[in-house]
Amino acid sequence: MMKSKIYALMALFCTVVVIGSCSMLNDEKKESNSYVQAVSFKYDEGGEYGMVNLNGEVIFEPRFKNDFTEASCDRFFAQDDDGQWELYTLEANPKRVNDEKYCDVGVFVDGLCPVTQKDSWPKYIDTEGTVVFEAKECNGKNIITAGIFHDGMARFQTEDNLYGYINETGEVVIAPQYYFVNYFYEGKAIVYKPLKSGKDYGTRGWAVIDKNGQELFSSKISRMRPRLDGFENDLTVVSLKDGKKYQLINSKGEQVRVLDNVESTMGMWGGLISYEDEDYYDGIMDTEGKVLINPEYKHIEWHGGPMVAYDNDSEYYILGKKGEVLKTVEAKKIWVPSEKYIGYKDRLLCYPDSAKGYFMDSQGNRLDSSIEFKSVGGETMTAAVTDYNLAELFARKLMVTEDGMLGVKINTAPRDIEEDNIFLSEGEKDYEEHVITYKGKYLGNNFDIIFRHTGENSWDENSRIEKIFAILDIPHHHVPKLKEAATKEVEKVAKFFKDTQFVGYQGKVYKVEGKDMYYFISDVIDEDAQNSFFIYYGK
Repeated sequence: MMKSKIYALMALFCTVVVIGSCSMLNDEKKESNSYVQAVSFKYDEGGEYGMVNLNGEVIFEPRFKNDFTEASCDRFFAQDDDGQWELYTLEANPKRVNDEKYCDVGVFVDGLCPVTQKDSWPKYIDTEGTVVFEAKECNGKNIITAGIFHDGMARFQTEDNLYGYINETGEVVIAPQYYFVNYFYEGKAIVYKPLKSGKDYGTRGWAVIDKNGQELFSSKISRMRPRLDGFENDLTVVSLKDGKKYQLINSKGEQVRVLDNVESTMGMWGGLISYEDEDYYDGIMDTEGKVLINPEYKHIEWHGGPMVAYDNDSEYYILGKKGEVLKTVEAKKIWVPSEKYIGYKDRLLCYPDSAKGYFMDSQGNRLDSSIEFKSVGGETMTAAVTDYNLAELFARKLMVTEDGMLGVKINTAPRDIEEDNIFLSEGEKDYEEHVITYKGKYLGNNFDIIFRHTGENSWDENSRIEKIFAILDIPHHHVPKLKEAATKEVEKVAKFFKDTQFVGYQGKVYKVEGKDMYYFISDVIDEDAQNSFFIYYGK
């Protein structure tokens, strides 16, 4: 099994040329974690897309058939009809920056953006489209995902599903050794460790690290759990094991304060904590534990700027920091921009009905400069993923043969999966509806495996595996080509006869030649609009 290792500073990527800072349209003030300058919009349903800033001012009128990414560093990516991304300047008449086409992209932060191209590893480009450094491999493992920069550090993922960090010079400063990591805030990040070997499933834990990879604090997940992604003024919120008791800790893991009457937390910005009480109403308290806004609203949305609350589906309240109602607005929806948007602290987007929306200030007044739009947004791209490794790894690790998947036959006893290491021996088990789930992110895989067995609740000596599902979550624009690539890989090791449709999903069922076994290969969209490619094996 995987074991955590402490790595010294390693420069496994190429070093880079000096990068110039981004310019800002209209000299907007850039907050520490803000990087998005503008978003796409269209006037009418089915119309073309243009770009507007958060003052409601049109940067360029609609002219693109397909939607594009959010804009940063005076650049954005637009998709062509084949789903490839092209780099453009952000100005009244956008121009192609280069002739390159990209399979996947992030957004520019501090002048750098991760991209991938066909059959290639991730690369970081500057605003002129020049490759500054490549993210090819680390510790002999291919890099399959490269993230955008945040607080001077970017996350990356290797083919064995471990995460590490690089800095803006392209150096691997924290080697891949975690099964998940968050952004850096204030020079610190919350990271999650892989399972240790043995039968103790409670040994999975998390830690706070600095930019050198040194642990400032480490905790077992069974004792306390982070509730926020990062730190603000060296504070973050954690819950205890039962999830009902919350407290503020510092980056050394020292308890600063217990937060009373908190059922859950939604975030912390500007020294204020958005929380939910036991009756599922939202309120606001400060880091001293003092309640500033009593929990009396169904929802309060706030990201450090304007604060918006509502009790029903049509009436919204613009609140002051002490809970006073500044204005009541009848609307279908009011959108509060997050911290990533430049100028977000002063802006709101109001959708009074299903026809048109407009921009408002923090007091709930419509801006004189605001256009009326049908929709605004743009693709939020935080990482670039390779277009080939995921599918190849998925198929190769499945070890699909005519006798089964992962070496597991349908008549295999569930206990043999663990005891004989037919599948990886470490996993997270669920005993609901005769199902055992192995979470790939804990095991160095980029997919989950679900075994359905014939036992009552937990397995017993008479239980047998009856179906196997392998599920890979992938970016939506990668679904078709990953599905095709993975299917070809599977067909290399299994002979299929096309059989029929799988009820309830789009896909194909194949019967294994000479065997009473079936494989189902499909792409589906779940309730959260995330795409999954999965293979089903069973009768």
